[in-house]
Amino acid sequence: VQIVISSTYGINDLKEDLKLMYNRAGLKEEGVMFLLTDSQITNERFLVFINDLLASGNIPDLFTPDEVDTIVNAVTSRVKALGIMPEKEACWDFFLGEIRKNLHVVLAFSPVGDAF
Repeated sequence: VQIVISSTYGINDLKEDLKLMYNRAGLKEEGVMFLLTDSQITNERFLVFINDLLASGNIPDLFTPDEVDTIVNAVTSRVKALGIMPEKEACWDFFLGEIRKNLHVVLAFSPVGDAF
């Protein structure tokens, strides 16, 4: 998956794209590659989200509480099948584990330019 940057692409657009990738990787168990180039980072706040993604997979406030509940309900049966108590935290940790397993990030940065 590669995000398409437009003149109006902002933080909320990035969050929506990340949600789609998280749902594909965590709920549908699909392998997802997220390609991000340096030219796509139009807002430095994008790097905060990418840092959280790379550090732990858990991006604070990416999902609303209702969306978190929907995700937890969607993975509850898979968590039970593993013999884990299907509590909210355990289900969320399982979801993040699926993200770590299925979502791969490729950063393509060029050292060309005045900043180097």
